[in-house]
Amino acid sequence: MNYFITSVILFLSFSSSILMAQDNALLHQYKFDGDLKDAVGDQHGKVLKGAGTTPIFVKDRDGNENGAISFPVPPGKWYCVEVGTWSPSKLGTANEMTVTFWALWRGSNEGKPQDIINKRDSYSANNMVWGINQHGFTKHVLSVHRAPGEKANSSKGIPLDKWTHVAVSMDNVKAFFYMDGEPYDSQNYTYGSAFGAMIRIGNSANNGKANVKDNFNGALDDVRFYSRKLTDEEIKNIYQPKTAITPEARIKNSKKANLHYNQAVRSIAIKGLRGSATVLVTDLKGKQLLKRDIASNGTIPADVLTKGMYIVNIEGKMGREEMKVLAR
Repeated sequence: MNYFITSVILFLSFSSSILMAQDNALLHQYKFDGDLKDAVGDQHGKVLKGAGTTPIFVKDRDGNENGAISFPVPPGKWYCVEVGTWSPSKLGTANEMTVTFWALWRGSNEGKPQDIINKRDSYSANNMVWGINQHGFTKHVLSVHRAPGEKANSSKGIPLDKWTHVAVSMDNVKAFFYMDGEPYDSQNYTYGSAFGAMIRIGNSANNGKANVKDNFNGALDDVRFYSRKLTDEEIKNIYQPKTAITPEARIKNSKKANLHYNQAVRSIAIKGLRGSATVLVTDLKGKQLLKRDIASNGTIPADVLTKGMYIVNIEGKMGREEMKVLAR
């Protein structure tokens, strides 16, 4: 194979009034588009079985088939998705983290707390760090907990039968709650100590199996983990993205690949490869931000292109191409 290197400068103009979450803080993202893949890293999900053996995908909030993951109530189908033992609060700004997701809640699950996303191996003080759930027996509220009886309840819960965007930020002092892009509550909250515990989506686990009756009764989509506490405006922009990037791209000296920005879906299409390829995006220090296998007309998320310079490496049957990407 003959290798070559060329450079492409891609200029993206950002509106000064828009503050976007810096993508080096976006650790992992699970879109659940018919699979359990991590869209920005390599921490792909896997099913921890209860009675269910395979994930169940349903329509997402836009009506796309197999665009969200469902966690039905027992009997017979409960499970959870494990995504790794990494700790968002340990990988960025000290003690800070944010989790965002879309949720469709289908109602009470026999009066049990419903575990949405958690970092815990069992429901005991020395086996968990944090957990986000729809909690309560008569009035369901969104809460975070760190040990049995030690939780921070917010003032409301996810509404019934309505796709709702949820965000929870934590800094080991307080937990901050958001719905549909708006902050609505904060409560005192500190982490548990089991930082080696597994992160699970849709349910919790005990004794190596997904819990019976503790699963979230509903569907989840676009689950994101950030390594710092996002600002109110950043969370609002995740819920309802504004036109933050203009579709201006100046391509220079590219011999084989072409980049095209799609503003509607906030992605960059790579065309002209004549076959599959592997795309690796790094910062100038070589830190990997994204790795993805694409087809000849594949795309990568535009979220990796915040202000700054990045290197995009494309390697396929036609060789290797290195592109310098400047976002300003």
